[in-house]
Amino acid sequence: MSQLLNRCSLGVFLLTLSVSVLFIPEVYGADRPNVLWIVGDDVGYGDVGFHGCKDIPTPHLDALAANGMRFTDGYVSGPYCSPTRAALLTGRYQQRFGHEFNPGGNAEGMPTTEKTLAEHLQSVGYKTGLVGKWHLGNTPNRRPLRRGFDEFFGFLGGAHSYFEAEGILRGDRPAEAIDYETDAFGKEAVTFVHALFWRFGSQMAIRKGDWKLVRYDLAADGESTGGGPRARVSTTKLYDLSKDIHEAHDLSEQKPEIAQALQADWDAWNASNIAPLWGAGQATAQ
Repeated sequence: MSQLLNRCSLGVFLLTLSVSVLFIPEVYGADRPNVLWIVGDDVGYGDVGFHGCKDIPTPHLDALAANGMRFTDGYVSGPYCSPTRAALLTGRYQQRFGHEFNPGGNAEGMPTTEKTLAEHLQSVGYKTGLVGKWHLGNTPNRRPLRRGFDEFFGFLGGAHSYFEAEGILRGDRPAEAIDYETDAFGKEAVTFVHALFWRFGSQMAIRKGDWKLVRYDLAADGESTGGGPRARVSTTKLYDLSKDIHEAHDLSEQKPEIAQALQADWDAWNASNIAPLWGAGQATAQ
């Protein structure tokens, strides 16, 4: 594992198709690559176009294969979903820590004595996220947020309906309604990768997916504020841009958990900035 970290300085996101993992340097703009790791659960050799499949179009995977590097003789360490995941996330044969079969109940799952790739990457400054299927334990101490992931959107078990939101979690809380599971996972993965940050004195903003958290000069509301770094600013407001592109309906009271998560992301970004060298603006949480 140390060799892996030394060679790659990874930032990671695990996306499972049933799993995807994403790792991004916590210090944004740092000279370290992001890593998107896609795990295709139970995908057969002949299920992709670059291996000759004709009935299942996989144009994006085919493009990755054509323009990247292919490893044509790789083998998994087990025939089941969960043990294979345990091996991938720990870098060890799962037989060495007893995770040889799929867990069958709440008391079973990847032993907490094992350290995951996500934990290693967190320790060297990466923000980590997982979207999709977990299948490595349901108890609170075995869930993604306790195994090295900063964010999680997905389900804990081995399978899930494509249309029902029940059982889908955001972190440890039930997620909102979904239209179609695969689309929801794809959207969450893109949202994790693409976040926009802004600061101007005590004004701030972050946009992540459809959500925008902002604190702005009250001159935008018609008040006389003096402008510049000494301008009086609004309270922190939350908008769902997919339904409110004009930012007319503040949802910070209705969706406090989203506002808090976005504020935490902005705070992490802002921690790498310095205070203005002149002017009275101070970028502090309000």
